[in-house]
Amino acid sequence: MSSKIKILHLAKWYPNENDPQNGVFVEALIRGNSSFSDQAVIYWGPGQSTHSEFKIEEAIPVYRHYFQSGKRIQNANRKWASIRKAIDDTWNGQLPDIIHLHVADVDQLLIVEYAKKKNIPVILSEHWSGYVDGRFDSKNTIAQSLFKHLIKKVDYCTAVSEYLAQGIRKSSGREAIDIIPNAVNVESRDKAKQDASIRHFAMLCDLDDKVKNISGAMRAFKRYHEKNPNSTLSIIGGGKDEANLIRLSQKMELTQEIAFRGRHPHSESLDILNEANTVIINSPRETFSIVSLEAIALGKKLICTRSGGPEGFLRDELVQWVEPNNEEDLLNALLASDHHPFPTQEQIIQQIEPFLPEVISTKWQQYYQQALK
Repeated sequence: MSSKIKILHLAKWYPNENDPQNGVFVEALIRGNSSFSDQAVIYWGPGQSTHSEFKIEEAIPVYRHYFQSGKRIQNANRKWASIRKAIDDTWNGQLPDIIHLHVADVDQLLIVEYAKKKNIPVILSEHWSGYVDGRFDSKNTIAQSLFKHLIKKVDYCTAVSEYLAQGIRKSSGREAIDIIPNAVNVESRDKAKQDASIRHFAMLCDLDDKVKNISGAMRAFKRYHEKNPNSTLSIIGGGKDEANLIRLSQKMELTQEIAFRGRHPHSESLDILNEANTVIINSPRETFSIVSLEAIALGKKLICTRSGGPEGFLRDELVQWVEPNNEEDLLNALLASDHHPFPTQEQIIQQIEPFLPEVISTKWQQYYQQALK
């Protein structure tokens, strides 16, 4: 029998049939912990029909369940059944040693109550920027109350940055929050040859304009393009504002210069990102920004807003910082990027080393062991 820690993950964000880029950092966290743990993953997401799929991915059982909206009672029963099935199928009915929630959701109260009865420690890991950008405060009173109850009820809570932890403390009233950052891994990918004469910019994000401010980046790029007509912008990802952003590019008459590359599995998204020489992050708020580290690991120039999380770990010499929601500032950074140096190999190593998978995996192994004491 395996002596590894048995961990059941319940992930609100995880790559799925609707969005293969969703929660790729959660997937990376789980896969990085495989050397010392025996794991299973449950994902609950929306679907046009209620259905399930099961796959073994990197030797980890992954149960994806899709639910139609408007059937809360039926869905609650199905979610409970999905928990029992994952436990029975993965460990032959043996209980997990730890239950790890990724991104809070009120339906997770089901499994928290179950864990309390069975004396199983529960960890909640948060990534959601809603705690720092006002979206938590805009929830109705009942929803806020349920979120607060969940956050306070779990045994352990982690955030990917102190900036996010401060937001969670303010929103929920929970003080005990530990910091464990995301891991970055692009070591197996060859860096594209960098050519400063090529003016190819890229953004990799969910196309939610309020959260990522893609339209602001497009407007700044339009002004840059007027001075540099050979420049291009690739936008990698999908989301609710994709159609509106495409219409904006049409209105700007830049449909050839601004390319919407769509959603892809993360590895393919990084291949597209690797084609650019400068990566733009234009979010008003970011709790961490794994894309910023991936860009540097790939040897790219980086333009990033002072959005809360990235300032806590990015080295200033590798970033052109801009103020959030400031198109003039972003335009100046785009213009200056022509003369900004690419990171050296030494600078890349210094920036990336603390976030390598083996480093973050060790942090999680120690954290799980602490939870089991």
